Amino acid sequence: MKPEILLVCCLIVCMSNAYAAGVGLPSRDPMLDVMQGFKNPPPGYGEVPYWWWTGDKLDVDRMIVQLRKLHEKGISGVQVNYSHHDSEGWLTDQDTPAIFSDEWWKVYSRISLECSKLNMGIGLSTYTIDWPRGAKNLFYDLFYSKAELNAIELQNGDPIRVNGGETRTINCAANQFAARAYKIENNLLIRGGVDLAPIAKDGKITWTAPPGEWEIWTFLAVKKAGSMNPLLPGMGQTVIKRFFQQFQDHNPGKSADGLNYFFNDELDIGAGKFAWNPDFPAEFVRRKGYSLMDVLPAMWTEMGSIT
Repeated sequence: MKPEILLVCCLIVCMSNAYAAGVGLPSRDPMLDVMQGFKNPPPGYGEVPYWWWTGDKLDVDRMIVQLRKLHEKGISGVQVNYSHHDSEGWLTDQDTPAIFSDEWWKVYSRISLECSKLNMGIGLSTYTIDWPRGAKNLFYDLFYSKAELNAIELQNGDPIRVNGGETRTINCAANQFAARAYKIENNLLIRGGVDLAPIAKDGKITWTAPPGEWEIWTFLAVKKAGSMNPLLPGMGQTVIKRFFQQFQDHNPGKSADGLNYFFNDELDIGAGKFAWNPDFPAEFVRRKGYSLMDVLPAMWTEMGSIT
């Protein structure tokens, strides 16, 4: 058995009793009777094979035979998958043609055309191809290798405890975007604080604490190579243009019909836990009505109920 014949099935749960422009597309009817869809799933809902295009050169004619056999068994869609090598960065395991190459698109287009003839859906899983682990997988070429698209991570420096009357001088890092002193009461940082950025001079901040106990917090915006910034304006359109739109452009008649099995198993784009962007504080105020900087340490420590 050649590796490409290996199929792993998952159950796609039906939430629709009608489909519009393509197999498996859900109903938008606000009066939808969901139960009927479970009782009698429409085309496009049911068992969807993970179709592994890995382990051998892609043989289109043989693959079309497989597709027709699946159709005969009532399978109404396929999802293309790639495995990975057990190596540093987990490189996608692919033979010829390489994914997204001109020859690969010729294979995909023929398979997609056959799916269209059979009224079957098709899509691609991002499993392995979007992993930001250092390997030059597809998303590395499309996104992660582009410095202008890389994620920014919010980091905090070590808090500095200061008592009233004490004077402290701290160095400002090049990527430091904020420094703030928060008062401490009952072992909790108090919301608000004093903005120390305006008194920065020559890369240093010198501050004398008012009465009471305080902590100085600094915040860094760190660019992360080999990642993708989910907060970058227009990033959604960039992903659509460079990834999803390519499938429609290579689909029969450049139609989106049947493109309904795009699956993401582990959405890890390298942004880390604290994704950041320069417009984040202003956008936070606009949406939430209060200053993020007043409470930002709550991401790392207790600040009472606001935490």
